[in-house]
Amino acid sequence: MDFDARTEDAALLKDRIVQRVAEWRERELEYFERHRTEDRLGDPSPRVVVIQGVGLVSVGRTLKAAGLARDLYHRAINVMRRVAALGGFVSLDDAESFAIEYWPLELYKLVARVGAARACRERSR
Repeated sequence: MDFDARTEDAALLKDRIVQRVAEWRERELEYFERHRTEDRLGDPSPRVVVIQGVGLVSVGRTLKAAGLARDLYHRAINVMRRVAALGGFVSLDDAESFAIEYWPLELYKLVARVGAARACRERSR
């Protein structure tokens, strides 16, 4: 996201983030509707926001989830850099990305992770 801390203030940055998140969510909903079968939409909010001149902000329902989003972003960027050095990076198309994102095993891992976290919280009470 474009931002110039020398000429723009925090209020403008906040407004810009709110606008861009709304735009992202709208694109995610359209993406989901184009490729869905019987799947249920996950949370369409972005997990990582890169702000020019500021850095990366990761978001999640928990601090651990936000840290995981950050780590996955850094890993993806490192893979892209290394592959580019070998001749080029080619991303999956939308249909391929959707097939992986909504792959039953991937969804199961997410549900299992939430269930395990819930069980740990219950035991620690």
